[in-house]
Amino acid sequence: KSIVEALKLDLHNPREQAIANTVIKRFDRDHFQRLLMNWIVARNHSFSIAEENELREIFDYLNPSVSVRDANLTHTTIKEKATSAFKQHKQKVVEVLRKAPGLIHISFDGWRSGNRHALYGVCWTNIAAEILDVIEAYQIQDKIGYFTLDNAENNDTAMEIIGGELGFVGKTRRGRCFGHTLNLSAKSILFGHKADAFERQLSGQAPLSEAEHLLWQKRGPVGKLHNVVVFIHRSDKLTDLLRELQRTAFDKSPDPKVRTKKPLDVVLDNDTRWLSQLYMIRRALQLGDHIELLIARYRVEFEQQHKTKRFPDPEHFRININLGWQKLDKYYQLLSETPIYYTGLALHPAYRWKWFDRKWAGNPEWIRQAKRIVHDVWHYEYRETRLPRMAVNDEKPALKRRKTYSNPFQEYLEENCCAAPAMQGDDSLEPFEDEYQHWISNHDSGDAQVRDPLAYWHEKRFKYPCLSRMALDFLTIQPMSAECERLFSAAGTMVTPLRSPLEAQVIGTCQVLRSWLRAGIIRDLDPFFVSVAEEKDNLKMAHMTDDELQEWATAWLENVVECHQEESSWE
Repeated sequence: KSIVEALKLDLHNPREQAIANTVIKRFDRDHFQRLLMNWIVARNHSFSIAEENELREIFDYLNPSVSVRDANLTHTTIKEKATSAFKQHKQKVVEVLRKAPGLIHISFDGWRSGNRHALYGVCWTNIAAEILDVIEAYQIQDKIGYFTLDNAENNDTAMEIIGGELGFVGKTRRGRCFGHTLNLSAKSILFGHKADAFERQLSGQAPLSEAEHLLWQKRGPVGKLHNVVVFIHRSDKLTDLLRELQRTAFDKSPDPKVRTKKPLDVVLDNDTRWLSQLYMIRRALQLGDHIELLIARYRVEFEQQHKTKRFPDPEHFRININLGWQKLDKYYQLLSETPIYYTGLALHPAYRWKWFDRKWAGNPEWIRQAKRIVHDVWHYEYRETRLPRMAVNDEKPALKRRKTYSNPFQEYLEENCCAAPAMQGDDSLEPFEDEYQHWISNHDSGDAQVRDPLAYWHEKRFKYPCLSRMALDFLTIQPMSAECERLFSAAGTMVTPLRSPLEAQVIGTCQVLRSWLRAGIIRDLDPFFVSVAEEKDNLKMAHMTDDELQEWATAWLENVVECHQEESSWE
């Protein structure tokens, strides 16, 4: 129907003609489609919901212009928009990468979506082929730097293949995700020997089976806690009682804020997400008194179905701490396979080789090996890279405001900074003098206070053009492959049960576009690819200073650690 027919207007009546014109002019087809797509994304609706007749009838009732202007969407619209946007922006990304100074570092990981799409195959040949295809597609074969990967063994072989194709030894370019290494060590402490095999064995058991219970019980105190949590989590009766115990305690409190608190539920860990055991343990500690009272009331039932000891065996802690240390030592022994760690630390002005001299004082051979590795990288890969040497900038860089927050890791860094020796004589660099040898032999008085090595080397690029390039290449290597995990989490919201037919290509295209937008490479991405909440966060962060952004990120991370996987509050 036309606007006139839908609204039953008389075109011979000037007033009604004006109404028709106003309705037509005020309807923004693009804005309507974006609102509709934002709703689909924000609520994780199926893409095909826009084709539902009942929904379209509502639109037509509210504004006939939706049908008149052919503004309704179809399930193919999303794929078409994603493909079109990807083609539109890809060349710009290629140009940005080609013009980027220095090396381009890569991290990759595999993920199986909720609709059972493996976003790359688990076979090492498939992994290498997929990564090489991406490198070729973005024309960065001659700019590839270092890779940050998790500790999966198939990544070793994948790196051999990638290195063979691109002309380097794979293992020398492979860094290991620091977060993954810590996670493996924590699992060894919690669950003992062969923690991964334990998880694989557990995942093959039927829910609530006796075998599952026994597997966890053998894993010490955390395994026993898991059994308690599962028992409560899967019992409506016990969950309600736990809430009731909390409410009773809250009501007795003289503090009005406590009396308004809502009960918390237990948090169930899982075998697919980092720190899930930490969240389970923290919540159990929060609910400790209430869980103890719950167990006391249902002791007989717990003893029959749970069968757990009250106190952990001290021997378990001793053995598992050693296992955790062994896991860390395993990857510590692999440091010499790559120059990443030695070079990054040696070229940090606040640490230099002094850090090695202090920490490895009892192992001089380790220090000699590390120095040999770093020197070889400089001598064979950077020393002869002749860049135009510009005049030294005498202006001192602006001092950054010191952070107002701290954490144990930051405190460790502060304690291990190396004070610079007193300067003697002229430290100017002669035209043909070796940059690396000159830098390690000369210290600026403020080097020990440097907290941003990237800014430091950016300032030194005039004096040390080749060495600064080497330092910036190594100091920009990702310490963790966390960005892959973030993308998997974002992609997971796209693959709900209602969206199970969604193709892997569409998932990947949408996530790549969102990533380009967050990186600031593109700025005119269709709002469909950005959730409403994300858009607000991006706008807020765009106006933050560096310190404000860091503080916001720290607060956000602390909140995630405290509240992640929290069950919905009981009304």
